[in-house]
Amino acid sequence: MYRPGRNKWEAECTVCKACTYVCVSNKVQAILKRTWTQTNIGKLCKQKPPIVIKKFFENEFSEIYLWHMHSLMSAFHTHIQDMEKEKNSIMEVKKIMNSIHTILFERKSNNCMSLKVKGLLAQKRSDGLGKEYDQFCADVQGLYSTCLEYLEKWMTPMEEFSTFTWMDLSEPPEWNDVEACIKFLGEKGVVIDDVKCFDQVTNLKRFTERCNCDEEFSGLQGSEPGAPLQDYRLHVQAVAPEQALTPPPSCQIPGHS
Repeated sequence: MYRPGRNKWEAECTVCKACTYVCVSNKVQAILKRTWTQTNIGKLCKQKPPIVIKKFFENEFSEIYLWHMHSLMSAFHTHIQDMEKEKNSIMEVKKIMNSIHTILFERKSNNCMSLKVKGLLAQKRSDGLGKEYDQFCADVQGLYSTCLEYLEKWMTPMEEFSTFTWMDLSEPPEWNDVEACIKFLGEKGVVIDDVKCFDQVTNLKRFTERCNCDEEFSGLQGSEPGAPLQDYRLHVQAVAPEQALTPPPSCQIPGHS
């Protein structure tokens, strides 16, 4: 069903709440007036509703599908908010996508469905819809598989930057991880003095081991790209100015919109 929108050239779908906008120009205004009237919109929806929507709502399990999608989208909501931040580094985006992937994988492995969905399914099965019940369970598995396949296609190009994961400082950095970054940047033409870098990483490790228990320092992680590293550089400037003159170039990773 459609109803008039906020102006006379807009229609709103009462099922999905989506709005259809129609551009108006002098040449087609008369045609639009004849086509997009409230009466004609009502006739189109009652006589010829979209086949896909019609089939969906004629399905005995349509309400259950919607409840399951509601549960699935709630898992994405927080991650989408984090992904849409104005400033996100590659490592942060990769971390978010890894988190989503883990959630989807676990849901698929456990054939996860909400209690609401399970209750409705049990009722349908008791009504003799065993075949449709099995099809719904198969569709749930198929949905999780499709989501994982789609997500993995986006994650593959980011594997190149896995060596930079240590830079969120959620844990004290290990030299082997930093050394991998030095090799990666060296292949890109960025030369880093590994001896000086080792000394700085040692200091950074001690700093994070002491400060990771500090809630204020931990709060910097994920709020702004490179914030913990900036806090460390300020600390170094205060206690050892000569070391602060040569920050590792590998620490300069900008945010990406």
